[in-house]
Formats: sequence, structure tokens, C-alpha cells
Amino acid sequence: ENLAILAETVFEPYFTPALVKKEQGIIAQEIRMYHDDPSWRAYMAMMRNLFGDHPVSTDIAGTVESVHKITARDLHACHRAFYTTRNVSFVISGDVNTDDCARLLDQIMKRWSHRASARPARRTPKSAAKIVGSSSEAVDVVIPKLMAGWRIPVHGRKNGDLLDLETMLDIACTALFSRSSRLHKRLFSSGLIDDSFSAQSTVDGGFSFVAAAGDSKDPCKLATALCRGTADMVRKGLDEKSVARAKRRLYGGFVRGLNSLDSIVSNV
Repeated sequence: ENLAILAETVFEPYFTPALVKKEQGIIAQEIRMYHDDPSWRAYMAMMRNLFGDHPVSTDIAGTVESVHKITARDLHACHRAFYTTRNVSFVISGDVNTDDCARLLDQIMKRWSHRASARPARRTPKSAAKIVGSSSEAVDVVIPKLMAGWRIPVHGRKNGDLLDLETMLDIACTALFSRSSRLHKRLFSSGLIDDSFSAQSTVDGGFSFVAAAGDSKDPCKLATALCRGTADMVRKGLDEKSVARAKRRLYGGFVRGLNSLDSIVSNV
């Protein structure tokens, strides 16, 4: 019963001018809230520095002005174009009868299949612009924040190749920036970073990057140290022990995720 209700919520839109106006106020408030968040400001500045006018550097929430331009008619058009049975995938994890679920999903898909519309035209984003080396944001904070980013070429990778790249970057980030790494220990002992420091990689079909962030009393000195550390890694490579330790850590995290229904569903 809940699955049927969920499908109806997805495929049967309910957009009225009054509801849109109410939601516009809520989203505008959220945008302003994020604008007051120093970490988010630093992240978006880093994305603009890395990718210029590429769509990935645009805040997905838009601006207060753009949100107020959206109408109920716009939302219905978006729903007709993208919320179709052709674009949906159901993943169910739990103590369920798979045959019953399959029959129910078949009924749901048949019920809403008539909503399918012509495929919308896809626009290929322009190549990323030249990287901007640095920028600063004036924000009232107790301790300055640094967000460092490295743009990673995708070179037309698809499917399995993208997964390979994502795995390699995860291993490299863990080996280079985790608390057990030499670089982290050196930066921490010198007082350039604290427990807020973290790093992660992001890989998508059209872009890829590595980001490291944290509070620092001397962000310029930290930026220099991070650049030198990554340059040393590129020049000398990572030692085998660090790579092996990173692999075990990532493998252990994956195995732990097998105990979580949410993790299983999201990975599938």
C-alpha cells in the first residue's frame, strides 16, 4: 500500500499558485541561510574557481530572484518532461516477497506509462574555463576557513571507466589526507589544521574534482602546504603501505554498509 502511495506522490503532481508561492518563500529563506554559511560560501567559490561558467559551479538552489520567477506552469512542464516511467527505477531492500513487489510495480508502471512524453533535448555543457588560482570571501568568522580544490580531467570516461576513476581518487584521498597519512600528521602537528579538516573526491560524467577543507589560522600557509603535498604525491607516488591501508579502510566501510538497508538501496 505504501509503495502505491509513493508512486502516486511521484507521478501525480499537485502544483497550485498558492503552494508555489508558499514554497518560494521557504526556498528563498534556505538560500539566504546557505549564503550566511562560511563553509558553503567557500565551497561555491572553489567551484567557480575550478569550473568557471560550467553548470556545476552554479548553486543548484538557484538565486532568490530565479526562484520567484518559477510558476506552477513551469513545474508542470518539468514534471511532464522528466517524471515519467521511462526515467524511474525502483529498488527495494528488506524482508519482502519479490514476486509480490514485481507484480505491484508492474501495475504501477502500466498505470502511469501514458504520461511518457517526448525526450527533452539535452545540452552538453561547455568545457570548463581556465582555473582561477585563488580568491577570498569576506565573512565574519572566528577562525578563517580554507577550501582547496583540484580539477581532475574526465577525458570522456563513461560507466566502468568513471567508476575506476572514482575508486582511484577515493584511495588517493584517503592515503594522502586521512588522519593516518604523513601529510595530515605534519599539518596537524604544525597547527595548520585541526579536527575540522577533511577531504573527498567527486566524479561525474562531465566533471571531476578533489576538495580539501578545514579551519586554519593561516589559510595561505596551509594552501601552500597542501599544494606541495599533492605535488610530491604526483612526483613520487604514494607508498605501498599508505595505499594498502586506504584500500582496507574503504573496503571496511563498504562491508559495514551491507548491514544498512539504506546503504544497500543507495548503492544499487
